[in-house]
Amino acid sequence: MKTNRKSKKKLLWLIPLFAILAVVAGCSDGGGTNTTQNKSQDQTERISSSAVKTVPYPEEAMKAGGWLERANVAERLKRYADPNKLSYIYLFSQQGQLMSNYTVKGKVSNTSSQLTTSQIVNDVCGEGCTDRFQFDAPMDDGTWGPSEDAIFFFTTDGVMVQWNGPYVLADSPLDMTSKPLLVYSEGSKPTSVSDKSQYGG
Repeated sequence: MKTNRKSKKKLLWLIPLFAILAVVAGCSDGGGTNTTQNKSQDQTERISSSAVKTVPYPEEAMKAGGWLERANVAERLKRYADPNKLSYIYLFSQQGQLMSNYTVKGKVSNTSSQLTTSQIVNDVCGEGCTDRFQFDAPMDDGTWGPSEDAIFFFTTDGVMVQWNGPYVLADSPLDMTSKPLLVYSEGSKPTSVSDKSQYGG
């Protein structure tokens, strides 16, 4: 019995050793730094490092300019955070013909925007498992499938307009050189309104 126990102890010590040797063998047999992929990656890193040293990021110039791209994005967000913001939208056909124009209250939104999450992530193998499976969640209306590719907005009268073509948006009226095909009737009212304080009606 004592001999068997000693043999088992030796085997238990040998298992981790064999595992280490297997990893080392795997690294030296095409799985290490001599693979084509790793050589290519090393080359890419050298090129990237050389490029950064030769033409460094112009951080001081960006600071001096006030990080203008970020400033532009922030200004746009601030302007359209106002629910009473007025903008002027001009809708065009794919051929460039002016179809209609409106005064927009608030902001232009995309029909693909959702109030609920668009993806659901589930554990594949239970609690504590690192494997995850991601799939599409139902849309806000409880259905699945692609949403309409369009924009929508509300006029100052609370009328909702949806459009899936080219458009120009400005927060000051633009002079039109041609008459639109569709003319909006000022003072129109939506057929239904859920939030009259926000969208009129």
